[in-house]
Amino acid sequence: MVLRILHIKWPAYKHGNWLLQLIDMRHVLRSTFKLRFLMVLMLLPSSMLSCRVEAQTSADRLSGPGEPATNHGITVTLLSAKRLSHEEYRRESGFLYRGWAVDGLRMAFLVENRPGAPLAPAVGEVKVLFNAHQYNSVTHSSSRQPLSPFIIVRDTDGFLASTFGRGIDKAVRVPASRPSVAILDVFIRGDVIPNGAYGVVEIEQGETHRPDAQGRLRPLSSSEIGASWTWFRFRLPPM
Repeated sequence: MVLRILHIKWPAYKHGNWLLQLIDMRHVLRSTFKLRFLMVLMLLPSSMLSCRVEAQTSADRLSGPGEPATNHGITVTLLSAKRLSHEEYRRESGFLYRGWAVDGLRMAFLVENRPGAPLAPAVGEVKVLFNAHQYNSVTHSSSRQPLSPFIIVRDTDGFLASTFGRGIDKAVRVPASRPSVAILDVFIRGDVIPNGAYGVVEIEQGETHRPDAQGRLRPLSSSEIGASWTWFRFRLPPM
């Protein structure tokens, strides 16, 4: 938002009539200050509305469920996302943290490494945002903090045969099981999910292999994997 600078045309005074000039200048400055203060008050609601519209527009430009995103030879597709119940989490994870008493999400990602790679991409952090505010305070599944993301790595055949997998849109391409492909079954626990909120999920993936000068895949070192982390962002369906 750009405010145009007000150009004030001062009234012409005869030389030496400095007292009238000073009084009139104070009046103009006082009026100008009031005008600008009113302009700020009038623009505040529209600025807040613009931020909300921009957040929605940015989310709309992201890939949605079933739409693959590719970067650095890695392809990620959000297959499904839905609210997570306590019973479902207990059944899938085998335990239930008593400190979690509100909402959660369950998401399935199809991750595909470069063709010919002997394993799936490395998994990093997972972030969920609603209305541009981060939902899960703990983002790494390896964290020992309460309510950290819980991730199950599944093969595609086994996932599609599961209750959750059978609900995936049949129009979405899911390849047969092979070493370079995996399904990430992600469980995120947190506070109340706002009704009607605009949701975005971000998942971090790392390269494991990269073509050498001859075009053959070579494994990356730990430092190379650490420098290859890439974020994939997806628009969540309505919860």
